Amino acid sequence: MDFYDALNIQQNNEIPENKPLFKCTSFSKQPSEDDRLEEHGVKLLDASNEKIRSHFPKLNEFISKWQNENPSIEDIESVFSDSEQLYNLLDGVSDAHKEVLNLAWTKLGSCAKIMSRNPKNSGIIFDFCRRVLLTCSKHAYPKPNPTYDLEFNHSSWTPYPRTEASQGLPWLAAVKCDREILNAIIDLASDKVPCVRYLLMREIFRISDNVPDEFWQLMESVVDNEKNQLVLQSMCYSLDYLVAKEETKTTYILEKLVNRISLSDQDNTLLEKTVPTVVFLALVRENKWAIDTYCKIIKEPTKYSKPLKRATFETVTFYLKPQMFNSITDSEVAKRAINRLLEIIDSVINGAKVLRFIPEKDENNQSKLRDMYEIIDEVVTRLYFAVDVSDKDTKKKEGILSEKQMRTFYHEIKPLLKHVLTLTSKEENIMLAHTAHYFMQLLNCALRYDPKGVLELAAKVAKSSQDANYNLDRMAIKEVVKLVEKILADYKLEIRNEDSIRDLLDLLDIFAKSGSPEALKLIWELDKVFR
Repeated sequence: MDFYDALNIQQNNEIPENKPLFKCTSFSKQPSEDDRLEEHGVKLLDASNEKIRSHFPKLNEFISKWQNENPSIEDIESVFSDSEQLYNLLDGVSDAHKEVLNLAWTKLGSCAKIMSRNPKNSGIIFDFCRRVLLTCSKHAYPKPNPTYDLEFNHSSWTPYPRTEASQGLPWLAAVKCDREILNAIIDLASDKVPCVRYLLMREIFRISDNVPDEFWQLMESVVDNEKNQLVLQSMCYSLDYLVAKEETKTTYILEKLVNRISLSDQDNTLLEKTVPTVVFLALVRENKWAIDTYCKIIKEPTKYSKPLKRATFETVTFYLKPQMFNSITDSEVAKRAINRLLEIIDSVINGAKVLRFIPEKDENNQSKLRDMYEIIDEVVTRLYFAVDVSDKDTKKKEGILSEKQMRTFYHEIKPLLKHVLTLTSKEENIMLAHTAHYFMQLLNCALRYDPKGVLELAAKVAKSSQDANYNLDRMAIKEVVKLVEKILADYKLEIRNEDSIRDLLDLLDIFAKSGSPEALKLIWELDKVFR
């Protein structure tokens, strides 16, 4: 372009927009139901497709509202007419696209599944749900996918007619279980697609009252033949509902399951569901098989480190709460929990010693050693959380602990705390800084109930965690300074003895080595305090 061309463009006000020669743009969009149908070649405006799809909005609204809750009778009745009309359309001959038909059966199955959760349904609605779910139980979808099915290890799935039937039929069977419903459930229990079996097992406990013999036979068949761990884990979820009511039968199934799996397999997802039930049976019901299994795990901590860690968490979190000492029955459970934890600590300390002196420092041994430390950490951390109710939701749920509850709890768990500190000899300073910090916070909570004993424990915690550099941490210094200031302000008389003064000096000296001005200041003030 020459000068005259440019001048002419300017005079005629025809200056082109200044656009880059090249640019990149992007956008994202959540594909809608219509988009997916069109991808499969569905003609949305085709009369046969449109006739079926016209019922979808009402069903979608109902499914969305009640997906995770039990529906009201009013809402069920409001969607019943559309559901019945759609069922009659699908039950007849339809030339609609295959994808539209599959989607319609899925939505109809979802509605029937949700409707069936309300046990007060009329006979008409029950019969309708029965017809729909029995039809869905024999539907072709979902189809087996060998690659996906072998890798089914997470609880995620796409809704299809059979997935909805597997969730809805147990609800119907809980109200009235006839032979056709039972046969459909038995067939779904051996479905070729694992997500169908998984979803059925989560709800299967509901049929146990109406058909107990068939239910336990089915459980035995599943535990003997099922290969997918997630499905077996789902079965354990159902057994949790029955363990208190049917202890003997549940124990029999669990024993068969534990004999099938390896408790030493650290990656076995079944441990997440079997170990909590074993702990419950051992501590609450004093079940012999469960006690033997628990003791087996405790005796070989390096072999069974993962299940032992889970058992420790369950024991401290659910069976050793301050509130449990309010009643005789619960306090007996809590004392059994303390005895098991003492055994665990003993076993873990011995296991850690063995691992520390193995010449070969391979990754497997190091991993097991970390597990030993983490089990001790689990004990201390969960004990602290049991008394720390600073969270508002926790206060509302559990209630604020009384002085009596706190005092009783501290004196009951004190043997545990002292046992943990057998790790504090000069050769075995192996407490994690994380553990030491929660330990120190727990001691701050308990100071007023036992000033001399708390000071002794605090000094040992400081010694045992030096190798982990706990004394260099600012949060640690703050926690220790808070403890010592309380002692010097409120409990001077209780610690005027040689042993306590030595513990106090040792505690401050360890933190003074870090150069902490707060710790040094407290040391300089000791002379004034005890003069």
